[in-house]
Amino acid sequence: MLLAFSIFLACPPTLLSQVGTRSPGPDTMRIPVQIRSDRTDPGATGWRKAGQIAGGILGASVVGLVAWHHWDDPYGPGRRVKGDAGYTPEANTAYAVGSCVGSTLLVYWIGRSDGSRGSFWVTALGTGLASIPLFLGRQEPYLPILGITLGAPVQALGGLIGYQSTRRPRPEP
Repeated sequence: MLLAFSIFLACPPTLLSQVGTRSPGPDTMRIPVQIRSDRTDPGATGWRKAGQIAGGILGASVVGLVAWHHWDDPYGPGRRVKGDAGYTPEANTAYAVGSCVGSTLLVYWIGRSDGSRGSFWVTALGTGLASIPLFLGRQEPYLPILGITLGAPVQALGGLIGYQSTRRPRPEP
């Protein structure tokens, strides 16, 4: 709308009277109009978004498994058995926290690598909301496997949505 109004102001009245005629006569001229946008940053590329998702999955998986391994006590008194699988609820909680932290950090870091700025806390909110089922699955013996296959992609997508929704372009020098 603003572009059309600025073209209206820039054109002399004789040229505006010719708008809408089908065939230009000998006394009319053609005006090349170049439409430009004032936005200098087109946004993140598809490859960068794919990198944020892949990084979020990798961060959730690796940091979650490291946290799970650190807190797992296979011979401790808190060990529980469900079916054929033994698990430690504290280790499952550590996996959920670690996967949330790992996904948040990598999604944010990869998003910032092009110089743009996004909110860390909204990125953390996106991965945190996606982590709620992992926290609720504390009593599930196969939580790390379910977290890697189902939880990590959802966490990465939540973090991506959080980062991209608050993304600002790199400030001009």
